[in-house]
Amino acid sequence: MNLVKKAKGEYRNQILELFTRSDIPFSIDAEWCNYAYLNRIIDAETATDAKGRKTEICRFANPFIQRRLYNAFILDLIGDSSPILPLEPLDSLTDVFEDAKLDLPALLERYKGYLDRMNAANRNPWKEQPRRTDRPPPDPSRRPFSPLLLAETGCGRFLHHQPGISHLLME
Repeated sequence: MNLVKKAKGEYRNQILELFTRSDIPFSIDAEWCNYAYLNRIIDAETATDAKGRKTEICRFANPFIQRRLYNAFILDLIGDSSPILPLEPLDSLTDVFEDAKLDLPALLERYKGYLDRMNAANRNPWKEQPRRTDRPPPDPSRRPFSPLLLAETGCGRFLHHQPGISHLLME
């Protein structure tokens, strides 16, 4: 834990860069190298550059440290979440596209299932999405538009009253 705390400190970005580059020069005079070296996060390794000169580069002190820091940083960067698939892996959608017609209720049920899975994972697909800036602000006396709340059709009213997704429709 102490090692992770030190790696996530002031020199976090330099430590993260070690995962993406293998040619970072090592210099005990560089503050971040000195700190990481003295805390046994990195070590120096002698390598030959493109011109045939010997140079010192940064490496993780050992594979255990590299693996431990990778696991700690990956949780910070992407969290412990995995992607939520819009469809079940083996769903062929045959009932949606049968008889050269689009079975909208069957498609909406799948979409509703996707939104339920997003809700169960505490995710909002519309959070932090770009918004148009070329329109005046919405009129608070009107309901906000939502792609699902198709106000002119019965589909929107159907979805609006479904438990588990109505909070997503109004954000």
